[in-house]
Amino acid sequence: MKSKAPLALMEQLVMVLVFALASAICIRAFVLSDQLSRRSEIRDRAVVAAETAAEEWKAAGGDAAQAAKTAGGAADGAVWTVCYDKDWEQASGCGADAPYTVTVQSRQGGPAGLRQADVSVADGSGTVLFSLTAACQAEAAS
Repeated sequence: MKSKAPLALMEQLVMVLVFALASAICIRAFVLSDQLSRRSEIRDRAVVAAETAAEEWKAAGGDAAQAAKTAGGAADGAVWTVCYDKDWEQASGCGADAPYTVTVQSRQGGPAGLRQADVSVADGSGTVLFSLTAACQAEAAS
């Protein structure tokens, strides 16, 4: 009578290989899901930062210097820049500790009585994460 031990051992080896393959696929799916979640969180925070900057710019009447004075950041002519750290807290200056930058640049021209600006959020490598156009009514000349 022949022993059936080698057959049982082979069957268990195949089961272990199938389990290892399934677990590798599951781990890869979890890693990709985590990366997608992180990218989505960064994009969502970029949207909020852009909308906040646009509202601050509109509240300042489309004046970059006034927006920088009330909301922080730095203004250089018609450009207002606000920098954020890795936790999306407003940073005191733009540098290595501020990987996200919100830029509000006023547009020239356009319809009379309307001020417009391009708002963009970029990461440390310069990749634009989100952008929008803001507009506010210009103050009437007295």
